[in-house]
Amino acid sequence: MKSNDKIEYYNKLIKEINNNITLLLKESPSQSKQLRKMYDEVQELKRSLRKNSLGFSYIEIDFDGEFELQLPKYGIENFDRKLKGLMYFKVVNSNNNYMDLRTSSMPKTFVIRLYYSTLKDFKKQREKGLLIYRRGREKLIGPEESINYSIRKKK
Repeated sequence: MKSNDKIEYYNKLIKEINNNITLLLKESPSQSKQLRKMYDEVQELKRSLRKNSLGFSYIEIDFDGEFELQLPKYGIENFDRKLKGLMYFKVVNSNNNYMDLRTSSMPKTFVIRLYYSTLKDFKKQREKGLLIYRRGREKLIGPEESINYSIRKKK
């Protein structure tokens, strides 16, 4: 199956799931919180399938040094993320300049935006990175940091 056929198949599947969730939300208001959470997760999956144009959804990055990304004023607390050594990420969004990355240890409302100049494996790069917090229409962006890294593996 070609990748465009796979994406079309998943888009149809997600549309069907969205329709079923919408019907269930109308029928059982007592379970609407749980269904709303499931609906939001499906929407996030849909966005990630549509937005990631790089051709891969997993990446391993080796950071040359230790880099701390900060996001002040996240509610009443700060959120920091250290990038150090070999790390594994899910690519949730991308364009020709950057990748939005997430690890399993991060809350789903946060992404690391990492800019790149090349996607070639083992090429050393010095680019900018930052933390982004998104919930609904609320969006906070942390300060940019210069980061040294190289891509080790993509799939």
